[in-house]
Amino acid sequence: MPHWRRSPDSLVTFRVLWRLLALLFCLQVAFAGVAQEVSRSAVRTSEPDEAYTIRVPPEAIAYQRWGRVIGLSSTALHLMGLYLLLHCGGACRLRDTVYRWLRCSPPQYGHPPALRACALYFLLYSLVALTWRFPPTLARFGLEHAYGFSRQSLPGLLGDTLLSLLFGMALVPVLAGGYWLHWRLPRTGWVVAWLALLPLLVFQSLIYPVFIAPAYHRYTPLPAGELREQVMELARRAGIPDARILVEDTSRRTRHVNAYVTGIGPTARIVFNDTALRILPRDQLLAMTGHEIGHYVEGHLRVHLMAAAIGAGVFLWGAWRILPLCIRRYGPRWGVQHTYDLAGLPAVLLVLSGFLLLQSPLESALSRTLERRADAYGLRLTGLREATARLFVGFAERDYTDPDPPRWLHFWFGTHPPLKERIRFTLTFDASVR
Repeated sequence: MPHWRRSPDSLVTFRVLWRLLALLFCLQVAFAGVAQEVSRSAVRTSEPDEAYTIRVPPEAIAYQRWGRVIGLSSTALHLMGLYLLLHCGGACRLRDTVYRWLRCSPPQYGHPPALRACALYFLLYSLVALTWRFPPTLARFGLEHAYGFSRQSLPGLLGDTLLSLLFGMALVPVLAGGYWLHWRLPRTGWVVAWLALLPLLVFQSLIYPVFIAPAYHRYTPLPAGELREQVMELARRAGIPDARILVEDTSRRTRHVNAYVTGIGPTARIVFNDTALRILPRDQLLAMTGHEIGHYVEGHLRVHLMAAAIGAGVFLWGAWRILPLCIRRYGPRWGVQHTYDLAGLPAVLLVLSGFLLLQSPLESALSRTLERRADAYGLRLTGLREATARLFVGFAERDYTDPDPPRWLHFWFGTHPPLKERIRFTLTFDASVR
């Protein structure tokens, strides 16, 4: 009989994993059913006008295919990189380097590492991880340049990468706190960690538009004029007379067109790309505004925040059980001595990455439902059905967004309904149905 069949730890690990998979699958099926009913409730059965048929340029197909290859390769490389870092002993060599540079001995068995050791290890790990994370980024950079979308220089890309690395260091106290909680409360510490993480999620949503986003882009108020008056009129009709409407200098990096809502509470704002203001006609800008106001009014960012809080709880509950079993079984092979060993960090990140990949269909289904609700809200607010449909046609013909992506890929990663579906929804929308 194989060794893993005789191991109680392995059996418990597989039971926990199968329970998580079963729970995620049931939630996905249930949520997909609800999302389908929500979509049906707002659509009539008539056919859309053929004048809004998408004519995809031939080069867009190659762009979309290469984009999928790069995206899937990035996910595979990240998982493989974490595994190889553990399997080949790189994780424990990083740990030894940390304590050699700090000129101190590792903590005694069963004690968590110090904050400075966590910080140095996380920094070294982040630099090593660039060896498998940066190539897909560089490939995406080349793809965007090859098709005329990117306006960013290679030094600019390197600067953004280093800036992201710097912001990532903010996770060090969270990592050190997790080690300490697992040491103090090996069974119930996940509950305390979850409760401590909730205000951090809210805080991150509050500060992102004020401190993090401005490090990458410059934001200015929407200039005075007829467009601003019309946008503010839509906001007043939606019950948000004090809405903050900003313009992002996206054109420094890309020619793609977009708009979005960010922040919660006092930091909430609607943001237009300056590329949208330059390219789109007035009616399509107003249609886009109505969609973003829908996100704003219905509090979709709060919904995503609550979903993230629930997901964090599920992950912590599972990780608190799975990781000790993995360390006991595979630790000697990896050179990881115990659960609180710094060298076990890649194992934590591997479990986290696997969890995020498994829950992607549920997260994507939620995002698609909220996008559909924002579409419906914008149509009710503006009445611009034809302009909204032309906006979606432009996303496919100008920005090369795939109007009808492969079903399995869309199920797993699609954050918006397919453009063909959104056009049909727009042109057959009945504003009297809510």
